[in-house]
Amino acid sequence: APPPQASAAPVGAAELGAELPGNTFGAGLTRVFIAPDGRQYVMTGTAVDVGRWRITPEGLYCRAWNVADGGRERCYRVYRDGETFTFNVHVRWDVLRWTRTPGRAAGF
Repeated sequence: APPPQASAAPVGAAELGAELPGNTFGAGLTRVFIAPDGRQYVMTGTAVDVGRWRITPEGLYCRAWNVADGGRERCYRVYRDGETFTFNVHVRWDVLRWTRTPGRAAGF
């Protein structure tokens, strides 16, 4: 599927709060479980990291990993097409296209 068009509205804060926690997102070898308690876990192959996440009132999903990415917090606008969620870094051109799997994926 093509990336969202400029006219596509990003997912809002309330929907993010309902749709992200308690689910696993990923593509390729990368899987991220977004826990309801504000923690999140990433597995890339055999590498694992833990971080924190939050949703801003403006509807940005923000995350910081303990190890990966130097522990920097990055915030994303999120677009949705069914079970595919596209995370666009708010201040850069990076785009992550992750497919959601309900619940906590095996291995977490």
